[in-house]
Parts: sequence; C-alpha cells; structure tokens
Amino acid sequence: MKRMALLVILGLFLLQGAVFAQGVSHNVIGQIVRSDGMTVPPDGCIQFRASIVGRDYEVLTEADSGCTYSGGVWVVNVGNFPSGWHEGDVMHISFIDTCGHEVGEDIGSLTSAPYDNFGLTTLTAAVGPVLSGGDVSPDTGYASTDFSYSVMYQHPFGAPPDYIAVVILDPDTSFEILMTRTDTTCSYTAGCEYSATYTGLRKHLIHQFHFVSYDTSGNIATGDVGYHIGPVVLNSLPVVT
Repeated sequence: MKRMALLVILGLFLLQGAVFAQGVSHNVIGQIVRSDGMTVPPDGCIQFRASIVGRDYEVLTEADSGCTYSGGVWVVNVGNFPSGWHEGDVMHISFIDTCGHEVGEDIGSLTSAPYDNFGLTTLTAAVGPVLSGGDVSPDTGYASTDFSYSVMYQHPFGAPPDYIAVVILDPDTSFEILMTRTDTTCSYTAGCEYSATYTGLRKHLIHQFHFVSYDTSGNIATGDVGYHIGPVVLNSLPVVT
C-alpha cells in the first residue's frame, strides 16, 4: 500500500496544472482499509464526500475533477472547491464502501506543504442503513419542472427503512418529502433506490437537499446524509391575483 501511495503522490503533481484555474491547486491524500485492517476496498466501491468545515455546502466527491480513489488511496484537490482553500482550513471527508457495507471519516488541517497526507482510515461495519449516490435530476429547470430526488438505501442485515425522506431547503423554508422504492423486487442488502418528485421550487435562491432515514430498529442512516447543492431554478411560478 505504501508503494501505491507513493505512485499516486508522484502522479498528483502532473494533475495540478489542469485544476489551477479553479483555485490554488493543493492535493490531500489518504489511504483506506476495511475493518479487518488489511483488505483494500476495490476500485468502484468507495464513494466519498469532502468539504471544508464551516462550508459544508461546498462538496467534492470521487467523481469531481482532481479527485479520485484507486487501489486504497484517495485524492482530493482542494483547489477545486468553489471558494478555494486557505492554510489552516480544516477538511472533513466521509467514506462509504458500497460493496462492503462499511463507513468511515477523517478530518485534518490544510497546510502549505506540497501536499497533505491524512494517513490511514480504517472503515467500520455499518450497524444500520447506509445511503449513497444521492442526486437530483435535472440539475437545472423551471418552477414547473418535476425535480426527481433519488438515493440508494443499503442495509447490512437486509432490514427495510422505517422512514426515508429527502429534506429540501432554501434560505426561507425547509420541508421533507417521503420517498418510495422504485423497484419492489430489489434486495435491501444489495441496495434499493428510493425516489421522490417535487414541483414548484422558487428561482434566485440557493436550493439544497439532504436525505434522512432510519431502519425498523431505529438505527439512523449513515453515508450520504450531508448537504447537496441544487437544483438551479430559472424562473418562478406565476402569482395568481
């Protein structure tokens, strides 16, 4: 793993020029193993969400430019945060192993060094549901658009959710919408997609959403429970007078 980490570190500097225009390029890296302390989660199994503490609404994931996970090593280029970064900022990162049903997190300060290494994170087995892949579609529309919110629900013991909802927020209001399973034949262990649709969002506001869930034993969901930005609404519904 140390050799893999070194190879990734050497490759980081080749990526810096591609993201410099979005902010001062600076890479943060770390390693992940499963709860047995040895097994590296396979590529494609890890989802992560990184944010600067105090700016939780700005999120970078493994799918964003300058960010990746491969061979047990994760990389976040904090230069790609919309508001950039500063020395002394504290970055929080959470992990979901969608294949092994494990979760983890790390936190550390950003420095002026060539890169920051947060070290090794050992995942722990999830005792309750794990949410992943939260999204809204389309990401841009109008007040009359049906915006569809979706998230994947997994449970290590195959228990169904007792409650699962999307919380939609803007600067003035927040409300919850119950979600329904899109495929009634799915396996809770392998994962079931839940979705909800809402129409009537207002324009010129910063819309956010996040997901809440707990199982029939009251275990609160972990994983993708942080804030997402979106969607962008281009107009408002007409006011009836």
